[in-house]
Amino acid sequence: MPINRKTTLIIAVILLVFVVAGGFALSSSVQPRIDGQQDPILKLPYGHAEYVGSLTSLPDIRPIAVSSIRLLVPVGDVLYMLDADNRVRWEFSVEPNIFYDVRADAQGRVYLAISDGLFRVLDADGKELWGNFMNGSAQYSQIAPYKEGLLVVVNMWGYRQKGSKSEDHIEYWQNKKAVWRKNFPQEARLEVWGEKIFAVKPTKDGKEIVEIR
Repeated sequence: MPINRKTTLIIAVILLVFVVAGGFALSSSVQPRIDGQQDPILKLPYGHAEYVGSLTSLPDIRPIAVSSIRLLVPVGDVLYMLDADNRVRWEFSVEPNIFYDVRADAQGRVYLAISDGLFRVLDADGKELWGNFMNGSAQYSQIAPYKEGLLVVVNMWGYRQKGSKSEDHIEYWQNKKAVWRKNFPQEARLEVWGEKIFAVKPTKDGKEIVEIR
């Protein structure tokens, strides 16, 4: 039986309905990402949660982009290295102590100023290369790579609480030895620009910048 023009038109309409319905079902099953929709949350815990969680304040140390595929995230007493997929590549714990400062250099080495008079230097894989410990009430409160060694700020706040008038100072370490020492303004932030060393301190009028060396 030959198919007339009217029958052909009806068949075409039916096929069009099926195609549209199939496309709608496909688009409904594959939901596009909505702008502002949150990705899965990555939780990086403290190592010693009971102790660190009880502290009234912790130093505000921001994550550090070591490269385009590596991100250092300090979390109280644990340092996490993340890759581009937010997976933990390695971690380094200093519990029961906490981090006062964390820096990194162009070679991927990591520098840690830690409570209880400690500093540590790690390689790019999170393995400890060397460090130092000092007795007493002083603290290594800040740290930064510098030339072929590192700078550390020695905070004497603990001694001042006992009545001493001791001033803070900065030390340059090379080959695991302290090479020189200079005074460093209290409550100032250590900044390195090439071979220049600055202390940046907030004041009521703005900021005060002192060139240390």
